[in-house]
Amino acid sequence: MTNIDPKEIYVYAATSDKFAETAKAYMGPWYECLALKAPDYDLAQIVLYKKEFWLGAFLWRRAQCQSYPRDRFLGWHACQQAERLPLVIECLGFQPMHHSPDQPNYGCIALNAALLSLQPDWVDYFGYVPLLVDTHLKASSGFASYFKEAGWTRTTDKNPRAAASHWAKELVPDARAIITAKHLDKAYTGVASPYVDGLLPIQDELLSSFQAAFKEVHDPRENNSHYPLHTLWSCASGRMFRPPRSISY
Repeated sequence: MTNIDPKEIYVYAATSDKFAETAKAYMGPWYECLALKAPDYDLAQIVLYKKEFWLGAFLWRRAQCQSYPRDRFLGWHACQQAERLPLVIECLGFQPMHHSPDQPNYGCIALNAALLSLQPDWVDYFGYVPLLVDTHLKASSGFASYFKEAGWTRTTDKNPRAAASHWAKELVPDARAIITAKHLDKAYTGVASPYVDGLLPIQDELLSSFQAAFKEVHDPRENNSHYPLHTLWSCASGRMFRPPRSISY
């Protein structure tokens, strides 16, 4: 195939219990290479051309654990992470159709097509809109060029000798601002954890009540103390109840 008509590209998506049979029919032994990368995934996609040839296949999962590159890229704190992690979708596996230099970059074409279809596919299966996708690549994977050409952002050190790289892409405009906002937009709260909200467990309005209560406590120090005791106690309490990056006095 030397030319790819975008109108002839089709993306088939399914959960793990239904994806294998279809993928094997198109990919043959390449499916086993993909399945070995991540046996535990939420949704899979295979990108087809004219419903006859496969261009690439992907395994996706809701982000489930902390990622230092992701946390640094987003700049969110621990409470936001606990509440909003399901809004991040991680690409666990990617298998592109290999191409020769005189052929189109099938992997990049497949990656772009998969992302265009990922949001509606995710809504169909799980009922909510994800905000961000990311992936962690080993230095030996050789797939970084696909993500770079598809417009993903490399958030980690660009040193080619780095052990791994982290790539991210927003699925909606201003996704980073939305996911790190002090209070999550109501359009996305349905999937968020019900156990945390905003900057819990202590809200900004409670800090003033802490200070008011501490002011009533007698200060046993001598008159030459430099900092008011109620201010010190308020700072200490805030540090105990909030992650360090969320405190600002």
